This record gives sequence, structure tokens and C-alpha cells, in this order.
Amino acid sequence: MFSGAGWFFDGYVINVWPLAVPFIMTDLHLTVKDIGTITTVYVTAYMLGTLLGGTFADYLGRRSVLSFSVLFYMFVDALTAAAKGFWSLGFFRFLTGTGTGMELPVGSTFITEAVDNRWRARLISLMNAGYPAGYVLAIGAFATIGAVWGWRGVFVASIIPGIAVFIVRLKVAESPRFRAALERLKRGEVQRDRVANITVFRKPYVRDALPAVLYWIGNAFAFWAFYMFIPLYLVKVRQISAPVELTWLATYQVWAFAHSTELFPTHIRGSGIGTTMACGRIVSILAPMFFGVVAARYGIPVAFRLGALAWLLTIIGYLLSRETSGIALERIEEAALAAAPPAVAPLLQPSE
Repeated sequence: MFSGAGWFFDGYVINVWPLAVPFIMTDLHLTVKDIGTITTVYVTAYMLGTLLGGTFADYLGRRSVLSFSVLFYMFVDALTAAAKGFWSLGFFRFLTGTGTGMELPVGSTFITEAVDNRWRARLISLMNAGYPAGYVLAIGAFATIGAVWGWRGVFVASIIPGIAVFIVRLKVAESPRFRAALERLKRGEVQRDRVANITVFRKPYVRDALPAVLYWIGNAFAFWAFYMFIPLYLVKVRQISAPVELTWLATYQVWAFAHSTELFPTHIRGSGIGTTMACGRIVSILAPMFFGVVAARYGIPVAFRLGALAWLLTIIGYLLSRETSGIALERIEEAALAAAPPAVAPLLQPSE
């Protein structure tokens, strides 16, 4: 509930935006290129939030970072309703993206550390179910609140699930593995750079980091090139009615999974996940702008086909990744110890 609730709210906040795009364009007199640029601003902030969220979680704790992020962006997302034009809309989307970007790397890190090895994959799957549930809530909000108060009312309503998520998080304790990792760092039993993101790309962790980067580049680029404009495509190009469009979008959300959560030891797990995701999202910053430019010149269908080619990188990254299903986190850390250079090995003791 702790991690899934955050991902649920993420699903609402992220997907309210593309659902609102056709109405925002009309109300604020924006073009497809304007929307692509604003979304690029959002994805830039999303990347920064991913990087900072995972890293801060290794220093400040998983629970603390997640609690702060939801408290921050549930209010900022609501402020989007006050946007008057291109610049104010871009500003509010940037702040929202910074908060929402923290959810997946930190939430999946918490579940990986807090549950029995046999249940990791299943509970991460349950966490991921929060995202499409949030999307369904966004669709429901547009079908109800949006029908009465318009797109601005839907953004204001984001405060309600945000408060519910924050209350849930007040009942959750910090990850015990994180606390133990901090103690091992103090005793010198494990070691990381002052900036843990650097450690992620040192031996032996780079073996897992590089395939994860490929995976997230393809995933994030294709996602942001596709997800942002599909409601616009269905409404403007295919001229599908709003009820049919919302039903289609709800069924499309049933597939979701997480990668990289088990590849790194506890003392750099948040940084490992956040950094590799952020690398993918750096490239994905170009996706909405790419889509907007290509769609303006060649049409939306062509832009969809070209953007989908990025999935090839995800497939390559997946095939190069190690299998960790059902393997104890301690054994994963022992494998890193065995692969470490002799001079570093004594500092990389496995978890107790």
C-alpha cells in the first residue's frame, strides 16, 4: 500500500495531463508544437526527480523521500488549474514533474528491501497495478468532474487522492535494510563515492548498470513519444467519441512492470535505480518535441511509427540483463563481491 499508493497517485497526475491536452489547446490557444515543448519541460523535470529521488533515498531514507514527494506535487499539480498560458503552464508542469519522477525508483526500492525474496516480483507487480488504477481514476475524473467543471476542476481534484496517499505513508516504518546499510557504511564494511551515482558506474556494478540504461532509454523514449499524444490522436485524427477513447485508454494500461530494482546492493540501490532510469529519461526529453515536430510535418501516424522504434533498445537491454528472480538480495551482493577487484573486495561485504 505504501509504494503502490504513490504509484497510484503518479498514474493519476501523469495521465490527467494528456487527457486534458485537447481541451487545454482549445482554451489556451496552444499548438501541437507548444504541447510538445511543455511536455519536454515536464519530462526534463521528471528525469531530475528520478535522479534526485533515488539518490536522496540512499542518504535520507526511502520513507522520507516518498512522503515528501507526494506532499509536494499533490499541491503543485492542483496549481496547474491556475495556468493562463504557455509559460505558466510550463512552470507548473516542471514543478509537478520533479515530484512525480521520484515515485517509481524509490517505491520499487522500498518493496525490494522490505519483503521476502519469494514475494518481491509479485508485490512489485501489485505496486505497478497502482499506476493503471491511477489512470482509470483520471479517466473517471474527466468523465465526471471534467464534465461539470472542465479540465481545471480535474487538476484541482488531484489534492484529494494526494492527501489519502500521504495519510497512508504516515503509518509506515523505514526500510530495515536501509538502516542496516547505513550502519555498515559507518563501520566501513561497505563503501561508496561521496556522490553514490558515480559508484553505480564503477566495477562491478557497471555490468548491470549499462543494460539497465539501454532498457530505460528505449522504454522512456517510446513511452513519452506515444503516451503524450495518443488521446489527441484518438480525438482529433480518428474522431473517436470521448467515452470510447477513455475505454480504450483504460484497457491499454493493463501492462506494467519494473526493471533494475534487484540489481544493486542496498547501500546504492536507490542511486542505481534512479541513475539508470534518469539516463533513459535524459534521452526521452527529446521524445515529445520530436513527436511534435514530426507530427506537424508528416502527420501523427508517422510520428507514432518512428517513436515506436525505440523499443528495440528496451529489448536489447532486457536480453543483456541478469536474472534475479527469487534470488536472495544477500546472494546478489555476494556476486558483486566476487566480481569486485581485489583492492575493493574487502570493503564490499555482503548484507547480513
